[in-house]
Parts: sequence; structure tokens; C-alpha cells
Amino acid sequence: MKKLIMIALISTMIIGCSACNSSSDSSVPSESDIAAEESINSDGYINNGEYIYKILEDDTVAIVEYVGTEKNLIIPDKIDDRSVSGIDHRNETYSFSDSVESIVLPESVTFLNNYAFEGCQSLKSIVLPESLEKIESAAFKTCSSLKEIVIPDSVSEMGFDVFADCKSLKSVKLSKGMKMLRSRTFQNCFSVEEIDIPQTITIWGDSCFENCKSLKNISVPSELSGLGKRAFYGCESLTKIEIPELISYVSEGTFADCPSLKELKILNTNFLSSGNGDYYTDEEHTKAMEELPEHITIYGYSMNYDQSETALYKYCKDKGIKFEALD
Repeated sequence: MKKLIMIALISTMIIGCSACNSSSDSSVPSESDIAAEESINSDGYINNGEYIYKILEDDTVAIVEYVGTEKNLIIPDKIDDRSVSGIDHRNETYSFSDSVESIVLPESVTFLNNYAFEGCQSLKSIVLPESLEKIESAAFKTCSSLKEIVIPDSVSEMGFDVFADCKSLKSVKLSKGMKMLRSRTFQNCFSVEEIDIPQTITIWGDSCFENCKSLKNISVPSELSGLGKRAFYGCESLTKIEIPELISYVSEGTFADCPSLKELKILNTNFLSSGNGDYYTDEEHTKAMEELPEHITIYGYSMNYDQSETALYKYCKDKGIKFEALD
């Protein structure tokens, strides 16, 4: 009898311990659960081991950082079954490693946010997709090894400083549908020699081509109505330029430190005109003209429609600047 009671007690203890162990195991997260929790940080960014990204409202993703090791990177059109729609940036770090040398973006990408590729100093080439619509400010700033860029025609606007300090950039082709170049777009692009400017651009901002020391030729769109301050400041290799008909004067610093500039063609018959048959004498309107190199030749119209002398012609005569009439 005692033996039966003892066996019953031992069986009860074994069953109780098994239940305790089972209960304890169910409260311990699995390795996959731990990995899933650790992949989402406090800011809501997700790390899949190769890319850190965030999920957008439309259930697409924007990459904010590449944490892989590839030097020649082909970004996939999907990450974790979600479409990649853009490249973004986190304030505390550059989005892409300084070791990345080339990047191909997928056709799913529609935007590059502020500072998207800033500081990628080893980046030599990048292929932008035809799906791209917008490039925000400083997207390629200080990509000092980037040599060429082709902006697809799908891009309608770019922000400020997009290619500022891209010191190795030589060749640029802009979108045919672009309407504006904002301030400092190509500032300090020391190596760029020629830029294909589409005729659709009507305004470009301050210091747009400042210190493009190798720039030799640039075609100014005929419909350009606004030319920012210091637009060509420090363009040491620029030899000639044409100012279109819609521009009536240029601002201070526009042609400062352009020692190779030999020909300036001005198509507006009212250039420098104060409206009373004479030219402006205030610094705001004439400072840029005073900064022209001494050997400059200005090409322009000498006569108004009423056969009176144009303000530009009078100014050149009074200042001793060589003038060649277009009429």
C-alpha cells in the first residue's frame, strides 16, 4: 500500500514539473522573435542586414542607409516584398558608405530626398531611372569623385546645392522638362567643362555656376528671364556668353573673376536703360559691368526703334568698352 502511495506522489511531482517547464518555455521569445524586434529601432527604421529603410504611407519603402559591403551596387526594386520608391537620409549619418563606387537605381524610384547621396566621396557613377521625378536639395553634394550625370527627362525639378562641391564632375546632361536651376546647383564643380542647358529653363538662382573653373561654353536658354547674383563668378575658363532678350541687367558678381571672358553678347535693346533715354548709373545695375575684364568685347544693338542710341551703346562709349553693333 505504501509503495502505491509513493508511486502516485512521484507521478504527480513529475507531471507538475513538466507543466512548469512548459509554461516557462512559452514565455521565452524565440531567436527569430528577438531578431525581428531588434531590426526595428526606436525611430521606426527597419534594418534587414543590408539596407536600413522606412515604410511610407503608400506601403512603399525609402532607403535611408546602405549597410552592406558592395562597391558596385545595384539597388533592388523591392526590399522585403515592398517596392523601393525613394532614397532618403537620416541626419546623423550619410546614407551610403564612402566605399561605394557605382550605383544603379531601379525603375521603381521616383524621388531622391535631401542629402540622399551627400558625402559619397568614392561614388564615380550613378544610373538614374526614367521613373525619377524629383531630386531634392544637396542630393549629390560633395560627391567629389562623381564624373558624369544624366538627369532623365522625367525629372521636373531639383532643389538647392544638388551638385555643389562635386569637384570631379565633367559632363552634365539635364532633363529637357526642367524649368529652374536653383541657387548653387553647380557651385564649386571645378572640372565641369560643358553643360547642356535645356531651353525650358527660365530662371537660375544665385551662384548657380560659381567657381566652375573649367567651364568653357554654356548655352543660355532664350527664354531665361532671371539670372541670379554671382551666376558665373570665378568661371576662369569661360570665353564667351550670350545674355538673352528677356534680361535687362545683370547683378553684382555675375562675371567677376572671369579673366578669359572675351565676348559678351547682349540681345535686349533696353539693357541698362533707365527709361529716360540714358543708362543706369547706380551700383545695383552697373556693378557687374564694372567687373568685366578689360579686354572684353560687347556685342549688342546700338540703335533703338526710334533710331536713338541704346543705353548699352552709350554706356560702352562712355566707359571705353569695345562695342560691336548687331544692327
